[in-house]
This record gives sequence, structure tokens and C-alpha cells, in this order.
Amino acid sequence: MATLQQVNSSPRWPTVATPSLLPNVAGSPTQRAQLQVGDECLCTVDGCVYVCAVATLGAAVWSAKVRAAPNEVIVRSEACLPAPVAGVITLAANTIYSVFGIVTLTAGNRIVSPATTLVRGRLALLDQIVGNVNGPLVSYVDAVSTGTFDLRNLGLQNTDTGASSTVLAVNAPNGTLRVDQCRVVGGLHGLAFTACTSAALLSTAFTAANGGDALRVSGTVVAFVADLSSFQTSGANGNGISILAGATVTTLTILQTGFVLLAATSVGIRKDPAATVTTAYVTRAVPFGVGTLNAGWDQGTLGWTVQA
Repeated sequence: MATLQQVNSSPRWPTVATPSLLPNVAGSPTQRAQLQVGDECLCTVDGCVYVCAVATLGAAVWSAKVRAAPNEVIVRSEACLPAPVAGVITLAANTIYSVFGIVTLTAGNRIVSPATTLVRGRLALLDQIVGNVNGPLVSYVDAVSTGTFDLRNLGLQNTDTGASSTVLAVNAPNGTLRVDQCRVVGGLHGLAFTACTSAALLSTAFTAANGGDALRVSGTVVAFVADLSSFQTSGANGNGISILAGATVTTLTILQTGFVLLAATSVGIRKDPAATVTTAYVTRAVPFGVGTLNAGWDQGTLGWTVQA
């Protein structure tokens, strides 16, 4: 039998797995006449506390108890985001978007964000943005700002397999990208840089699909660091990190990072002969699988410092 507890002056019902199991909801096995408006119940699937608005047996109504901070948008579905224009959902600057659960975008829709925006979840396996677009699922585009686009504790997945599909694209010549404890999966390529002043990839897993690169640089990145992260390929010709012809990276830092290489032709860090990397620090970069760690550079390359 359900036992009530007193939490912050409100009766708290025993935790349930999904909202469909909340007390007195139609079809829920828990039907109790004792339920009252204002009672609370924690739901583990989304981590939210629900508050009873209607207590009727078999017809109860509950609402999630989430308090948004100033300039914060709670995102539970695509409808919570700005309305798309020609398939583009443009996020607002100086705003926090807090994602709860799996948010699936309409096929073909994509997200574009300026700097000074934070998109966050609570856990990358729990809170995700999923889309299907032959292009970037999320783009950080800002030609002027020196601010930061911040992704934290969030999963991003592009299920499209087209030649132009990526998960995250960055074109912010003066901006900073921070990706912390995230999971970036799918598309032909995971993360694609055109331009960025600084990028920090922290405790994040990047997985390419269909033979693409987990991370690729085609333009100018002044500095980027990957720490406690992983880069995984899924097929022939895909690389963990590809620095393409014509690309310029001033400082590349790889620390305690793994490369999961599932094809013999895959390379952990591939530098094209026509690319420029001024200084590189590679420490404890560990290859797994059947590929090799490096191509286009070695421990003797000028400007590269490599430690086991």
C-alpha cells in the first residue's frame, strides 16, 4: 500500500517510473481516495516532481513542478523551442534552454544558435535532442560575438545518413565553444569546425556514422582542447579527428582521450599535408580497435609534443 511522506509541507507519494503510473491517473495501478490536490510525486523517467491538480479517481491530472530561472526556457518538446522558419529553429541569445527527456525535432528541422546561449540537460543519456536533417542538427553561427555557446550534459543525435549530415557545426570566427559531458552521435560527421577562436571538449563522446569523421576542421580554429573525451568511427575512411587541406589550427591539445577506430583505414588524428597545425600537445591519446593513432604527423613533427 502506498505510504505518504511529508516533504516541504506537501504530501509526497512513493516514486513512480513514468507519468502514466502517477496515482489516480487513468490506467494507473495506484488508485487512492486519499489523494489530494497539491500532493507531490517524483517520476524517475524525467526526474521531475509532479503536483496533483485534479485528484479524481481514474481521472487525476498532474503537472510537472519545474521552476524556470530568469532567461531560462524549459524544453520538453519541439513546441517549447522558437517556431521554425523554413526549417530553422533560431535560439535566443543570453538564454538557457534546459532540456528534459528526449526532444525529437520534425524531420528536416534544425537548430541555429548565436553565442551567449546555454543548452543543457541533466544527463546525456537521459536528455537528448534528436533530429533527422541532411545538414547540421545544431549550428553555432555568430560572425561577430566573442561570447560562448555552451552545451552541457546533453545528448545530440542526427539520424540522417546524407552526405551533408552532421550533428554539430561551428562557424563563429570570434566565438568560443564549450561542450561538457555530452554525447554527440550520428550524421556523416559528428562535430565540424569552419571557424572558432577557442573550443573546449570535455568528457564528451563523439561518434561518427557512415564512414565520416567524429570531428573535422576545414577552416581556422585558433585553439581547441579535448580532455577525457572519446572519438569513435563507424566505417572505412572515417577518422577520429581530421584536419583537412587548407585548415589552420594554432594550438591543438589532446589529453587523456580515447580513439575507437573500427576500420583498418581509420586514423585517430589525421592531418592533411596541406593543413597547418602550429603547436600540438598529445598526451595519453589511446587508440582502440584496428586503426592507427596518427597520419600526417609523428612524434618528430615540428611543433608536436607527444607523451605516452
